[in-house]
Amino acid sequence: MPTLLHITYYERAVDASGVHVDKIIGQEAFDDIREALVPTKTAHPVYITKHFSHDSNTRWHVEESDRIGSNGDVPMTYRVILSKVHNQKETYLDEALRLSSHKIHQVLTPGTLVEVDYGFVQTVAQARGTMASNSQYKDTIQNGEMHKRRLAIVVKVRNTQVQVLPLTSVPPDPQDKTAFLLNPLTLSKFSFYGTSGKQTWGICSMIQTVSPCRLLPPSSFYTDNKGIVRHARPPKYSDHVSTAEMDAMRSALLHAIGVSNYDKLKQDAQNWRGAATALSTLQEQVILLQQENATLKQNASRQACVEELAVDWAKQCGLNFEDQVAGLMEINAALEQGA
Repeated sequence: MPTLLHITYYERAVDASGVHVDKIIGQEAFDDIREALVPTKTAHPVYITKHFSHDSNTRWHVEESDRIGSNGDVPMTYRVILSKVHNQKETYLDEALRLSSHKIHQVLTPGTLVEVDYGFVQTVAQARGTMASNSQYKDTIQNGEMHKRRLAIVVKVRNTQVQVLPLTSVPPDPQDKTAFLLNPLTLSKFSFYGTSGKQTWGICSMIQTVSPCRLLPPSSFYTDNKGIVRHARPPKYSDHVSTAEMDAMRSALLHAIGVSNYDKLKQDAQNWRGAATALSTLQEQVILLQQENATLKQNASRQACVEELAVDWAKQCGLNFEDQVAGLMEINAALEQGA
């Protein structure tokens, strides 16, 4: 079994004079395998998880990747230069749930801000000495797909699945209604996203379902007991977007699935609700008027009975009822004038 490929991993450090010093920390040999996937430095920071036998660090930043062998060498040799990521211990959501009695829906709700490890696009190192695209490796993340660690908004939580909407600082097309702008105040407490000085948009066209093992609480600023401002990942997922941003997100999500008249439908619904309220008020007024009408009818009926009885009494007394009424009206008119 000839070894066709050889990949050497180096750790990059800086000596006292500021010069890069690279030391070998691990090697991989590929027997009868003519291609291997390797991480490559890009315009965005690339981080990998790698366990070396003599180092407890497992999260690494990719500094460089290149070929160091000559044409025709067997095996062909590549190098990957890494540097340690000196962060505090990071507890992903799946582990946090195992360590607590909480259910995922008790920790995450729609609008919660999370950080997602989407992964990275790899490069193919070939035995013939070239580094190529991984486009033929369909089971890996491809160019154009969501990648790297980035901030996202929780859209929906169901069982152990979390639907998230990624955020980006790359301005979308001004006509793109599937993206919405976040208020800088929403991100101001985050130690990286809140200090970049860049605007941030939600990308509703790239909504995705991810596993809890990819989720972290965003690193936030806090002041320690000595008054020093530091940053850490809080154990609770307590940061959320605003109500206005949730409304903007819903509108953009509807545009993403082809519902382009959402704003009109929303306005129509508000108008109908207003009309329904007005109709309900009118119905209440009609009921009151019906009750008043019934009372008036009852009073009119009683008045007719009283008048009939008065006419009968006037006849028995030898009096004319109409003359008596006219006389009383004249007396009342005179009293009113005197008053």
